Parts: sequence; structure tokens; C-alpha cells
Amino acid sequence: MEKEFGKWCLDIAKYVLTAGILATVFGNLGGGTEMYFIGGLIFISFAVAGFVLLKDSEKSTEKLKEKKKTKKERRKIWKD
Repeated sequence: MEKEFGKWCLDIAKYVLTAGILATVFGNLGGGTEMYFIGGLIFISFAVAGFVLLKDSEKSTEKLKEKKKTKKERRKIWKD
């Protein structure tokens, strides 16, 4: 679940950045500096959240793999 939400956050960050670049290229929004600041803040927020969630999901995946290994080892010991 965390992995999917992390990917979603990164997608939103990319969309915000793309929208800011396209708005700059194709026209003047009139907001100027405030618009760039808000867009940059939103981009950074979603990008950081996405990377944090992806990192956390990798850690939990590693923990699950380790638990499975230890269970297999215990079963192997009991079988012998």
C-alpha cells in the first residue's frame, strides 16, 4: 500500500512540475514569483513524501523476506 501511494505522490510531483514548465513556456499566468514558489513547494512536498514512502515500503519488504527465511530455517531444523 505504501509503495503505491509513494508512486502516486511522485506522479503528482511530476504533473505539478510539468504544469509549471508548460505555463511558463506558453503564457503568462500573471502570478509571477508567487506561482513559481507555490508550484515548487508543492513539487518538493510530494516528491519527498513519495521517496519516503517508497523507502519505507522497501524496508518492510526486506523485513518480510527475512521473516520468511527464519521460518523456513526453523522448519528445516524441526524436520531434521
